[in-house]
Amino acid sequence: MATVNSNTCVIYIDTSNSGVGSVDPAETATVSGMKPIAYSTSAGLSLSNATFEVNYKAATGATGTSAPFLTPTRAFRAGTQSGSLSFEGVVDFTAVTSTVSIENIFDKFKDKGQITACWASTSTSTQAYAAQGYLTSFEMSSSVDDFATFSGTIELVGDITTL
Repeated sequence: MATVNSNTCVIYIDTSNSGVGSVDPAETATVSGMKPIAYSTSAGLSLSNATFEVNYKAATGATGTSAPFLTPTRAFRAGTQSGSLSFEGVVDFTAVTSTVSIENIFDKFKDKGQITACWASTSTSTQAYAAQGYLTSFEMSSSVDDFATFSGTIELVGDITTL
């Protein structure tokens, strides 16, 4: 069984607006624009399929001496797929090379534009998942005698791509 250490998982954000590529950004340094969120402590991916239900009656054919009758039937199908990426981290305004800073995230949030993001792990036994979406929430919080933290959510639109 291959397990993934959660310390290797992070959300990557495309800073060059080049869109969803086909290469896992955690496994190669050649992916242009895809950079990890600085000082990240957790990364989440949530996907769901909307379902719809159909109720109908299936008719059985007549056999020998028995008349046809209706059998109630229920069916489910998957509809629209939706998803989100979430992230948390420790607030630090020190710039780190080749990462997305808190200021960058806040600027993207204020711009209200569509971004490309990816959940990935540096473990070679995992898949990476990327999609386009919108930063729908960004929060910074602090409490007495504790580290200041940040968190955010990216609501995905369109298809989710496995890299």
